[in-house]
This record gives sequence, structure tokens and C-alpha cells, in this order.
Amino acid sequence: MRALVMAAFAVVALCTPCRAQLFAYVSAPDMDRQGKPIIDPASGKPLEDGFCLVWKPGWVLDNPALEILDAPFYTRLSFRADPDARQMTVYQLMAPSVVAVTSGAGWYPVGGETVFSVSIAAPMYPKPKPEWPCTDATWKAVLDTPDRQYPGQEIIIPGAGGGFSLPDYRERQRQIACDNPQIPGNRQRCSAR
Repeated sequence: MRALVMAAFAVVALCTPCRAQLFAYVSAPDMDRQGKPIIDPASGKPLEDGFCLVWKPGWVLDNPALEILDAPFYTRLSFRADPDARQMTVYQLMAPSVVAVTSGAGWYPVGGETVFSVSIAAPMYPKPKPEWPCTDATWKAVLDTPDRQYPGQEIIIPGAGGGFSLPDYRERQRQIACDNPQIPGNRQRCSAR
């Protein structure tokens, strides 16, 4: 009986890291459309946005173009989670197209949106760090987010225009499975050709 309890504990201990939600905080400098930092005219310091991020088991690893709620500058971000390495990497930020100026908010909108390719890595932790500027309300909102699903490719009915290709569709679905091996059944889909 004691061995059974120890074995059960060992299995739980081994699976706990892969079952735990993980938290990260990422900070990014605000940039104008040419990638120059935006300086706060009042303090003379570069402006930056911070993001309170969560990854849960079963969520996809690649999270493109997620809307940012109540952010002062950036509107969307894309990140990849690596729960085994306990690291999250923001690889894309979207913001209004602006030019940096020396008055007002430090930037002036010129219309449209700018997409920045970045590589900002942050460690993921089982609990939020107290020094992060994320409020309890922010974490609650993030944790209450519905489970993310990778959007499938839109299917266009043959003959309706658009040139639907079943082999291309199947390859896209296989690639989505390869990008997200943590979802049950995706390793098999990924290796199928």
C-alpha cells in the first residue's frame, strides 16, 4: 500500500509542471513607425508598455495577434509559449502608426497600424511575481479568458470561386497540429502525411 501511495505521488509530482498554468510579465518599449523609441516629454524617459500573460495546459503554444485590453499604446501582441523551458517569447507587437514628437504624449498618430517584429523572452512562473505591476483584477480577467483554439482555415466550397485545394487544406491542418503538440492527438496528425 505504501509503495502504491509513493508511486501515485511520483506520478503526480512528474505531471504537475505540465499541468500547471504559468505566468509571465513582458515589458516592451513604445516605438514610432520607424522603430525609434518614444520619449515621455515630461520625464525624458522612454515610454513602455507591460503585458501580464498566462499560458494554461491545453492552450496552443503559438498565440498570434491577441487583443490587448486597456493598454496605453500597443493594441495586439503575438507570443509563443514553451512550457517545458518555462519561457514565453513575444514575437510581434501591433500599435497605431505614429511619429515620435517632443510634446504632448510624445507621439503623434499618422494613421494606420504598424506591426513590429520583436523577440522579447520572459521566464514563466507557476505564480505571478509580487513585483510585477499586474493587479488582481488583471489576472482575473486573463485567467477568465476562454480556452484558445487555433483558428482553422476557412473552407471555400468548390465551384463558389476562390480555388479551394483539399491537399493544401489538409497540409495547413497538419501544420497547425505540428505547431501545437500539447493538444491530444496532434502528434499523430503531425506525423501523418
